[in-house]
Amino acid sequence: MKALFAVFSLLLLFACGNQPARKNENTHFPVKDTAGLRLLITGIPPVPEYENARDTIARKWGIQFIWVAGCIVSEKLADSIDRCNLEMEKRMQEKYGKDWYLQFDKDIRNQIIADSLRNHISKKL
Repeated sequence: MKALFAVFSLLLLFACGNQPARKNENTHFPVKDTAGLRLLITGIPPVPEYENARDTIARKWGIQFIWVAGCIVSEKLADSIDRCNLEMEKRMQEKYGKDWYLQFDKDIRNQIIADSLRNHISKKL
């Protein structure tokens, strides 16, 4: 069990260390724009099915996710990201309600199911 954990930890470490930061050329960091709701994200990108569904729902909600770094983030950058995201989350609560993220997550899960069904049906045809 320890060996399995060690192997998993090494894989995660190497994956994170080599993960390039993803950028959106249409945005700048730090985000000061008052027109849109933009959340800054870091880390390993999620599986494509989740990311596609999240981005589809985010567009419907008027939210944009902006990749600013990979897995390894300095404390200074992490603090800046947290400050920006806290402000955005306050604005999201004002616009969508206190528990907005619960409905957002539910919409993402429903979108994943819809996309999966659509892909399954299109493969059958």
